[in-house]
Amino acid sequence: MPAWLPPLLSLAASIVFAAVLVVETLNFRHTAARAGDDAAMLEHAFDLCKCAAGLLGACAVASIVFLARRLKRRLATVAAENEQMRQLEQFRRDFVADVTHEIRTPLTGIMGAVEMLKDHPERLSAQEREALMDVVVSQSGRLNRLALDILSLSRLDARRDSGKLDFAPDDLKVAVENVHAAFVPAAKLKQIELKLPHADSVTVPCDISLIEQAIANLVENAIRYSDSPTVELSLASLPAKAIIAVTDHGHGIAKKHQKRIFERFYRVDKSRAQSGTGLGLAIVKHIAHLHGGEAAIADTPGGGATFTLTLPR
Repeated sequence: MPAWLPPLLSLAASIVFAAVLVVETLNFRHTAARAGDDAAMLEHAFDLCKCAAGLLGACAVASIVFLARRLKRRLATVAAENEQMRQLEQFRRDFVADVTHEIRTPLTGIMGAVEMLKDHPERLSAQEREALMDVVVSQSGRLNRLALDILSLSRLDARRDSGKLDFAPDDLKVAVENVHAAFVPAAKLKQIELKLPHADSVTVPCDISLIEQAIANLVENAIRYSDSPTVELSLASLPAKAIIAVTDHGHGIAKKHQKRIFERFYRVDKSRAQSGTGLGLAIVKHIAHLHGGEAAIADTPGGGATFTLTLPR
């Protein structure tokens, strides 16, 4: 309903009622005049006019108050929308700046290595050329991973905004087992035991490929950064939700970092920026939210960190 319609209807009703009172006054005046009772006629007419004036005034005040409140709410809504737009614009600027910074670092390494190979090939030994080629390969791989992670976030945002969440029931046990099998070799290379206790099948509505991606990001982070001798991947089934957990017993993550750990490009250890894109946990959070769930971190009793992915059943 338009904001102007209720007060307009109220004012129209008041005018109609006032008109009825005027007609009634005229009728009474005519009747009183025929009876010769001028005093009674004037008194009753004055009373009716006072009622009409009071009603019109009350309706006018009510209409003004109503419109003022609607205007105040509208102004508050506009202010909130402007603030949201400002925050979105600031987020866009920060994101562009972060992406530019992340891209510049590997590009600088690639360009430096290529220039050395191109401009001074005669000064380089075979070992030095091999080392420079390794830089090109590793930094190119990092650029590729960064591009893929940014694309993943963009697709998740687009899918969330579209509202087309056509999830089908799927078994989380299969996703957990697939990720475990995929990362056992990488864990062994770092002398880490990747454990997977027995878990029952848990069916939830989901995009199973996205869930596997989220679990893989959590397991990869635990293997790469935790310095833990063991990493445990588990699946728990509760009446209303399923919980996938990745637990390590390493050095843990300080509380001051836990609040921001799922932000884009946030890194606990800046010295390890070369080994990741800084988007893995942000992708986990987006996948969780897309499914109506949540991603969280907690301290592991005895030391370490536990990352959980909770999904509604």
